[in-house]
Amino acid sequence: MTKASTCTDKRRSNNPHQAAYEAGRQAAIDGAAVHSCPYSHPPFMATWLRGFNAGKQLALPF
Repeated sequence: MTKASTCTDKRRSNNPHQAAYEAGRQAAIDGAAVHSCPYSHPPFMATWLRGFNAGKQLALPF
C-alpha cells in the first residue's frame, strides 16, 4: 500500500541539477572552456561538469 502524495505545488519536479547539467552540456556545444563553470558549490560543479562532458561526446549519425 502506497501513501498518496499530498504535495501539490510541484516540488517534486523542481530539480536544479537538471538545469545545471543542461547548462554544462550547452556550454560544451557552444565551445566554452571547461574553466568557465559558473558554479562554486561542489555538487553543482560536478553536475555541470557531467553535462559538459556529455556535450563533448562525439555524436555519430548511424
